[in-house]
Amino acid sequence: TQTTPVAIMLALLLIGGFGAASLISRNELFFKLKPAVLELVTVPYLLALALAKPPTLQAYFGRYGMAASVQPANLPVLRRLIGLLVGLLLLHAGLTALAAVLWSKRLWGLIAGPGFYLLLVPLFGWSLLQRFRLRRRALRSDADEAAASPAPARLRARRR
Repeated sequence: TQTTPVAIMLALLLIGGFGAASLISRNELFFKLKPAVLELVTVPYLLALALAKPPTLQAYFGRYGMAASVQPANLPVLRRLIGLLVGLLLLHAGLTALAAVLWSKRLWGLIAGPGFYLLLVPLFGWSLLQRFRLRRRALRSDADEAAASPAPARLRARRR
């Protein structure tokens, strides 16, 4: 079954409903809360994806032509990244709702718009740092293995 059209329709209904509520009530709070509500609707979907069994997760990414790139060994990292994205969405939704209720339009606009991407920057930096550390650790272990293994006989003969 294909759930993408359902998700699009739900998003359109939420956007239209919140816009209509803002116009009818003449209260911009509904409009301001819309991004937070859309993010909160996304969270259970991502949690279900993160907790799915490996074949389900691979089939999901296979629908988007990425099945070959999702190897079983990479699934724990993928699950962790989805979990981080869930945390990021919850944080951003909370900040957006707080800004909608308590803070100025300008601050709300900054948080609701580019604020999500500004929150992504530390996550991206952390991800790059982890990747750098893993690569350095792998190179170090390869060098240790090479130093520990005895040289082949013909190489030892040349060295003499």
